[in-house]
Amino acid sequence: MYQAAERGLTVSKPFGDSAPYDVIVDNGKRLLRVQVRCTHVPNSRCFRVSTRLHGDSRSFTPDDIDFLVAWVVPYNAWYIVPARALPTNELKLFPHVPNSTSRTERYREAWRLLGAKAETEPSLAGVERYKKSWLPPSASGPAPAPNSASHTLASAAAPRRRRKRKRNGAKIP
Repeated sequence: MYQAAERGLTVSKPFGDSAPYDVIVDNGKRLLRVQVRCTHVPNSRCFRVSTRLHGDSRSFTPDDIDFLVAWVVPYNAWYIVPARALPTNELKLFPHVPNSTSRTERYREAWRLLGAKAETEPSLAGVERYKKSWLPPSASGPAPAPNSASHTLASAAAPRRRRKRKRNGAKIP
């Protein structure tokens, strides 16, 4: 949420992992509960972001969050979507389509909805840091989908290795 802070908003991370939102954004007038999602691989002509709670089959509601912020990494495109406007399963984002008429395009770079003081040019510093830390060196732009198109920043880490077990159940180093 470096981009939000760059636009004059105060961003705080709640302690623990039990809240349905990732950060709290203070715009000087009120505190907003914000869920942050990112996607970096197109899937079937669009970028998809899940609108469901992690580990749950239900979608976010205005009782859970105030906004869902979706970042399409290859295009450095940010979508700030109010909870009341979220679809049931997923957002379909089209930052690569010129003059897209998608319902979500009105929320692209809509930092004003969070109470940002002024629309400014987004910094690419955060994008470059993200690419260096999470994406393989060859990922300079949109690439074929490895498994899933929607990830949170925490789940985009390298896959976990499974340890082999002997037949009696002891782990092999």
